[in-house]
Amino acid sequence: MESQYEEKMIMIFVLVALVFLGEIIKTPKTYREEEITEMLCKKILKKKNLDDQFVNIIDMQKTENSILVGYVIGNTEQIRTPGYLIFKHDKEKYILNKNQSLMSERGFEIYTSIFCEPLDNVVVDYLVILNMNEALKEIVITDDENDKKV
Repeated sequence: MESQYEEKMIMIFVLVALVFLGEIIKTPKTYREEEITEMLCKKILKKKNLDDQFVNIIDMQKTENSILVGYVIGNTEQIRTPGYLIFKHDKEKYILNKNQSLMSERGFEIYTSIFCEPLDNVVVDYLVILNMNEALKEIVITDDENDKKV
């Protein structure tokens, strides 16, 4: 009788331990491309930050193996935090990168960051620009010889 009780207690302990480990080692959530919407990104950002803060999605861009989503947390009355989410392509789905990428201010409401993406034994660098300055009409990027214009 006592051994049955001990077996039940061990089983309960094992189940509790498995549930606890499942919470610690979560399988990353995957998304189909069409699921990655402005509403989903706002929900993710609000979950990671304070729920009462304003979240504005600026733009979504697709690269070879990722989707970048530019955002700003906060409005004109709050301290605004710009950044971008990275959804990495994995087989048929996308996985949200654990880190939110923050950006450096390069001008009045103009923020930049470098996003590096490994592709077939090569790393491709993207210059990510988040512009919230409505007066800015064009961004021109040149190399050292002033050859390139984007």
